[in-house]
Amino acid sequence: MAAAICGRSLWPGEHLRVCSQGYTCCTSDMEDRLGQQSKLDFEKLVDENSHTIRAIFTSRHKKFDEYKKRSIHHEAALLFEEKRYCGRIDIYPAKLKVFLGISCQICAAYQSDK
Repeated sequence: MAAAICGRSLWPGEHLRVCSQGYTCCTSDMEDRLGQQSKLDFEKLVDENSHTIRAIFTSRHKKFDEYKKRSIHHEAALLFEEKRYCGRIDIYPAKLKVFLGISCQICAAYQSDK
């Protein structure tokens, strides 16, 4: 009956890895081609079905990146603005050095993560 389905003679399939290892018309070459086609079909389905989620992730990543850059620049601007309101001028240079150091470390860490 199996010979009628595949239209070829049957032979033992103990050399096969995926197809039936009984009497079969499947060859190693056929098995390899079917495996490759199955892999391509699966990758295509994953790519098609994940397109929307990847687009959302990319969009949100871009928005977060822009937000983070604005936040870093805003914090630096606030630091320099503080000089006008600082009551004790002798403390400001020390605070400025510390905060600039922290700000530079944050910027460097953020840039290295990209």
